[in-house]
Amino acid sequence: MHRCLALVCFAVCAAAQPPRPLEIAAVFGPGEVDQLAFSPDGRFLGALTSVGFRVYDTDTGRLRNSVVRPPSSSRGELSWSPDGKRFARASGDIEIWSPLGQTPDQVFPAAVGDSPLGDVAWSPQGNRLAARDERGIVLIDLASGRRARFPERSDEAQAFCWSPDGRELAVLALDQDAASEAIEIWETQQMALSRRRALPAPQGSNPANLPGAKLAWSPDGEVVAIGSGLTQRLSIWDARSLELVREYPATGEIQSLSWSRDRQLLYVGTETEVRFVNPTDGGAVHSVKPAIDSPKATMWTSAVSADGTQLAAFAGDVTRGEIELWRDRTQVPHARIPWNDDVSSAVLSPDGAQVALRLEGLGKWEIRDVGSGNRLTEVSGADGISWSPDGAILAARAVSQPVQFLRVRDGSAISSFKAAAFAWSPNADLVAEWHNDVRLLRVIGAEVEETIQAPAGHSYWVVSWSPNGRRILLEDSLSTPVVYSLEDKTLQPAPPGDGRLIWIGPEELARRAVSPDADFEQSPDLRYAVAAEGETWRLQDLRGESASVATLPNVGGSIVWSPDSKQVAYLTATQELHIWDVAAGGVVERWPAPPSLHPQDLVWGDRLILCEQLRGAIRIWRRPR
Repeated sequence: MHRCLALVCFAVCAAAQPPRPLEIAAVFGPGEVDQLAFSPDGRFLGALTSVGFRVYDTDTGRLRNSVVRPPSSSRGELSWSPDGKRFARASGDIEIWSPLGQTPDQVFPAAVGDSPLGDVAWSPQGNRLAARDERGIVLIDLASGRRARFPERSDEAQAFCWSPDGRELAVLALDQDAASEAIEIWETQQMALSRRRALPAPQGSNPANLPGAKLAWSPDGEVVAIGSGLTQRLSIWDARSLELVREYPATGEIQSLSWSRDRQLLYVGTETEVRFVNPTDGGAVHSVKPAIDSPKATMWTSAVSADGTQLAAFAGDVTRGEIELWRDRTQVPHARIPWNDDVSSAVLSPDGAQVALRLEGLGKWEIRDVGSGNRLTEVSGADGISWSPDGAILAARAVSQPVQFLRVRDGSAISSFKAAAFAWSPNADLVAEWHNDVRLLRVIGAEVEETIQAPAGHSYWVVSWSPNGRRILLEDSLSTPVVYSLEDKTLQPAPPGDGRLIWIGPEELARRAVSPDADFEQSPDLRYAVAAEGETWRLQDLRGESASVATLPNVGGSIVWSPDSKQVAYLTATQELHIWDVAAGGVVERWPAPPSLHPQDLVWGDRLILCEQLRGAIRIWRRPR
């Protein structure tokens, strides 16, 4: 007996390993701009985004290359090689790219057991990279691929930069309590700490909401400029003695920091402007503010070319933005690149074949085919979108406006009517709209088919269609639930007793021991359901004598049934995607879940579809066949 149980356990556990990883079906939206960086010769501008990168011609602003790559859960960094022929991109792994390439020339993955690599800096000699993860900083030799890690730290390496001769690395460290900083100089051949200086402790810092820090070693190697993440002050330190040379008043969060080639200027980017600062007295000899017409415009990131003749910034507010390019210290940008079609939300169709994308900056929704990426139609002025059960009709909602019903294939209007809340009939020809009474309206034509009046002093607040669309369950908080028949126009009492009312057949209602407020997902064949009891999720046979069949382990959110009712997919509390098989009574497949996947964003059509909400974009995953 024990041997049989062991064999069954072994079979289920062995089957829980997927044959292939999840597939990326599509990525929609440009994402958010995380960083701008000029190539050393100033010909190209690299824009690192939350979904990949883009490369622009700096003379015209013309897009020269656009690459979508799987992003990590954290913001990455881009660093050009000294000769400008390649750049390194850090986003979990380190990738080496030519500016116009479509695939990386080299990839240096994060080592097994290490956290994702999120920052990178190319050495001045072009032969090594410095990269940072949660454990500290690692050096990578480009020719051999060999790695050398600095000793692990108890504090956090906030920022780092190379000395001009490539022999040393400056590191700005933040202690564990986020209360003080220190600058360290490390020798890169022996991987040894050469010197360290604790920085003056700030007053009134907010450790819960720290901005980033910036470091820049002067081209002559004599001083290091620090943009503090704690004090938001700019200071200059002697690189040999680590004595303070000069400190300037706080000017807000420093987004970018670099030196002119002759060390005569510091280029300082903040949320409000980019300043060319004289390091002797801290005065600005030139400054540029966002050109975008918005009173709340912010410079989210900026960069200045190595020769100081070109400046770039990503500027905007919460609804629209643009990359702006200036040259020769002018106040008006010579090129402006719109960036206002970022995707703020997405709603998958019932079968996962289409997706409605909300383009925040343009104030509209685009409906796209997931497989081809083709745009089917668009909807303007809607706050929310819902799909009909067959995926052929869209209901577009706007505050204090009638609901608009549109055909998905061409966006043509079908009808509109006011509806506080409504439920689609199974075949999508009717909707039940309720406030106090319930109105049944034809989707085509918006004609009121009939009105079901609530008893005096009552209001219906739960409306549920039978699976065949011939009956409607109506519930309120004061009276006995009733069932309305669309065939004979009669109201009959629902089955009496305690427990939740559930459709277990085309027109058959039954009460089951499930709280009305519990999360509940019924299988398409109506036989099974998964219901939450506190933090425990149980699979129930709704037609059998035994109510509870099994307990699903480690459920972290909503679940979705396969169309054949044989399997359940859910996201775990430990950010894994599990497939539970009803017949096997256990998990038969599992994957590490995409980092930004929300528990609600699962749809099962011909195969399981996952909608990952990224910053300014979405990524659609699917289960491999």
